[in-house]
Amino acid sequence: MEGYIPVLRILNDFLIETYEKHYSRTNKPLITIYEAPTGYGKSSVFPFIAYKTRRSGVFYGYIHVLPMRSIIRSLYTDLLEGDKYPFNMIKDVKNNVGYQASGMTLSGKDPFYTKLYNITTIDSFMLNMLKLSIGEPNTYYKHYEASRSMIFTSMITLDEAHLYGGDPGAPEEKLYTSFTSLVSVLPYLNTPISIISATIPVILGNTIYRRILAYTRSKNGVALWIKYGDKIRVNGKVVGEAVDREFDQRVESTRWKTEILSIKFNKLAKEIKDKAETGKKILIITNRPVRAVNIYDHLLSMDLDPVLVHGRLKHSEREAMEKRIREADVVVATQVVEAGIDVSFDAIYTDPAPPTTLVQRIGRINRELREDITGQVFIINDNEDSYKNIYDPEIVLNTLELIKEYGDNINWRLPRGRGSSNIIGYYELIEKIYQGLTPGTDSGLLLALKEIILSTRIGWSKTRELMYKSCMKNTGIIRNSVLIPVFPVDITDQHLVNDITIEELFIEAVPVSLAWLIIRANTLLSRKSFILYIVFDDNGEPYPCFETAPRDPAELKKIICRSLCGYRVHRNSYRGNGFFSGIVVEPRLYKPWKGLLVD
Repeated sequence: MEGYIPVLRILNDFLIETYEKHYSRTNKPLITIYEAPTGYGKSSVFPFIAYKTRRSGVFYGYIHVLPMRSIIRSLYTDLLEGDKYPFNMIKDVKNNVGYQASGMTLSGKDPFYTKLYNITTIDSFMLNMLKLSIGEPNTYYKHYEASRSMIFTSMITLDEAHLYGGDPGAPEEKLYTSFTSLVSVLPYLNTPISIISATIPVILGNTIYRRILAYTRSKNGVALWIKYGDKIRVNGKVVGEAVDREFDQRVESTRWKTEILSIKFNKLAKEIKDKAETGKKILIITNRPVRAVNIYDHLLSMDLDPVLVHGRLKHSEREAMEKRIREADVVVATQVVEAGIDVSFDAIYTDPAPPTTLVQRIGRINRELREDITGQVFIINDNEDSYKNIYDPEIVLNTLELIKEYGDNINWRLPRGRGSSNIIGYYELIEKIYQGLTPGTDSGLLLALKEIILSTRIGWSKTRELMYKSCMKNTGIIRNSVLIPVFPVDITDQHLVNDITIEELFIEAVPVSLAWLIIRANTLLSRKSFILYIVFDDNGEPYPCFETAPRDPAELKKIICRSLCGYRVHRNSYRGNGFFSGIVVEPRLYKPWKGLLVD
């Protein structure tokens, strides 16, 4: 049976009609929270809405904000190629699609968001909002209002909102603070925004909606909240039910088998192999890269040909692996495939995680909505270390207890159970876990971010100060930790210095957090380790320049933080205008197609 076209959904059609009617009559703001199950086509519908409503004159461009690079590639490619519905209905995409994501080297990069359709990471979006123009990393006097003016004249979608740290107990408090600053500020800049996810906890949804209501009421606008399986609210009033009977019927035809197993992954290898050999597609998700590699190696030893994807692979190898996911029988991955990978699997084996995370992972099962299929979910609770120091252990343990209670009666694709009091939907599971909990916000940072974004008198130096103070504490202002490119290459090979392009060099990068790097500095750094600067010659052409990295972690951190945060750095190794771009380490620390596995 052919896969069901995701965007042909009654609630998506309702949204398109609502936006068209609204902006044909008025230029008052319409701001939306949209919650619907995985695979419902939420991400596809908003670029189409932008196309249908741009003629209203309220906005010029469209910016789609995502939390991870792995999701950006998929949406950018779909928009660019324009083969799938509704992208094939958008008539002005030719030469008008751009993206911004650090480390990605596809053609079409546009850090200033000048295209009609732009896909970007939240990190890049926030830095542009905070006046650190990412299009001019080498410029001391930054033209930050260039990118900000494009933001303020665009329709904005904040996608996969559950990954912005809003889950109570989530480790990304800084990211949630950044997200909150956007929700607080963007409406007051008269920027149309939409916030979409499959799994927004009710406490987070209520918090966001209150902020939106405060603005729309002051402007006689519309605050729309569509919560699948529940209500449609307009300006706080219930106006209808957010249901799609056809989608429900197709989802209900999927039976679910959910088990918690307290055995080691390698004991399951024979079972996984048997399933793969009968044509089943198997997804294995772990919380740590090293654990993923160990499982991958074990499956290789059993004559399987799995695909391995995690965050500590070189960009080039990760991109190659991601392209193989659709054809692979077995995929072993970390959290990088939790969202945006539009591939359907028959069974999942996963490490324990909070409920919103599990729902996203399990959302990869039977995405085509084939009828009379049993979705198989196995949660491998073989070691507390598999989630300790990654997720809130109390929330994970409570989740496991609730799963034990309901087992096969959990419907992982519907928000609320149907037909029987014994059936529980994924949203009901989330609410039982998060009841009474609230997401954490850094109130001081929130006020500082809002002040920088809104004030015309505050320049980018204020952001630089904030970034530097946070960086020296091994944290960031957007995420809980700054990401640092690590290059496991041999710079004594003159080819790398004289012939390789900057783009080719960055394909060899592995992104790691600053905290991870500093903790492991004694292992990572040697006499063959270098700091990489990108230097611009008199003609403005970039070239790489290398300087021996200090062995002292404190000195290394100071150099990284100063140059990363935009302070002028005068080094003996070069003359001119240069900026920090990463750390070069010995190639022996990197295992090809397995990653930088220094733990």
